[in-house]
Amino acid sequence: MVLDTVVYHPTLDKVIQYLDSSAGRDKLLRLLQYLTKFVSFYLIKNGHSIVTAQTVRRIEAIATLNRKALRFLKPLNHLKSASATFDNKLTDKVTRYSQVLRDLGYAVYLALDSVSWFKQLGISSTKRLPQVQKLASLFWFVAVVGGAVNDLRKIRLSQQKVASLRQELVVTSDKEGEQTVSKETINLIESESKLIGSTTITLIRDLLDGYIALNGFALQNKDEKVGLAGVISSLIGIRDVWQGKYINE
Repeated sequence: MVLDTVVYHPTLDKVIQYLDSSAGRDKLLRLLQYLTKFVSFYLIKNGHSIVTAQTVRRIEAIATLNRKALRFLKPLNHLKSASATFDNKLTDKVTRYSQVLRDLGYAVYLALDSVSWFKQLGISSTKRLPQVQKLASLFWFVAVVGGAVNDLRKIRLSQQKVASLRQELVVTSDKEGEQTVSKETINLIESESKLIGSTTITLIRDLLDGYIALNGFALQNKDEKVGLAGVISSLIGIRDVWQGKYINE
């Protein structure tokens, strides 16, 4: 009975479904990648064994390489998404164009990331496109900027909608003389408020990823800040996938 309770527990089913999805595995590998990056810099900074730090960095390299394999051909998803978004003329222009910029940025970034993967596997010459990883980081930054603009616009539109709904909260009198408020309007306000909250978290993740991408092609900071930013953004990504939100990146 105890075994049946464990085997058929809903949480276990959800964990299995999470691990069975490519998005779930990618987010866990991403967490491992940036956690080991953070730990390796921390070990070196605090005078720990170089051998231990190198071992941690090897784990980071393995996680990074495996993520590249999982994301192979993902540019096609972003190209399709960009096309569908661009064709949707009914959405807000800022939201539409920023989403297209995000998808196109990710498409180029992931394509260049695949080139880097081929070079690491020895399929492509290491002498070709020596700056491919920096170029990939540049387009990742472009994608993140598009995502951040999209997040800010969604937050702004939701705030305007909430303000408008609050003005529409008309208090009416029922037959008994008691004051009542439209439940539908209240539900809409709550829904938009939740959307503002979730989009704000997405914006935070985009800003953290923007710092990582900027560091990849411009700042070149060799410290634990990049690892810490990656750990936090990875935890947000894991949370989103766990809650059933598909993250196309």
